[in-house]
Amino acid sequence: MPGLAISVNRQHVEDVPGAALCPPSARDATLDVARGLAIFMMVAANLAATALEEPHPFWFRLYGSFAAPLFVLLSGMMVAYTTRLKGYGLRHFAARGAVVIAIAALLEVLIWRYCPFLSGDVLYLIGVLLPIARLAIGLSTGVRWMIAAGIFLATPVLQSLLGYVDYPTEISLSNGPHDVSVDARSVFNHW
Repeated sequence: MPGLAISVNRQHVEDVPGAALCPPSARDATLDVARGLAIFMMVAANLAATALEEPHPFWFRLYGSFAAPLFVLLSGMMVAYTTRLKGYGLRHFAARGAVVIAIAALLEVLIWRYCPFLSGDVLYLIGVLLPIARLAIGLSTGVRWMIAAGIFLATPVLQSLLGYVDYPTEISLSNGPHDVSVDARSVFNHW
């Protein structure tokens, strides 16, 4: 369109009707859409147990299985993005990780009524990985690929050596006092 120029980096907008009324946003719409999609998928996945009759349809289980990996992916992306954009250091992401872990523990106690730190909640994973992702930024791409491949290859070996339980250890806080013996190894396997 002649007479219409829009900067790709949002630094200036020329000849756009109403541009003065709507200043450019500092937010990245693509990231916001990805976050919204992850939240929508996570809500659906978490409500499935109480809202849908078992067995859940395969398409729904497949759809819900993308929620947690998308959250982890976005968390890692945001570590790199904010490090580059704002220069945040390791201390910032360690503090952020601690807050995320505290939120996960509070959710388990107050909402789910489970003893905290025993389950494999994705928030615990994100909280632990935030400072690790910041440390990984300083590594070369080749080293990061080698670490990722090593984790991928070591996972079945570690599952075989340490044992793998397909359901996390969850101790209810709602059932009153009870004698529960929890094997530290089974809790470690989820972490």
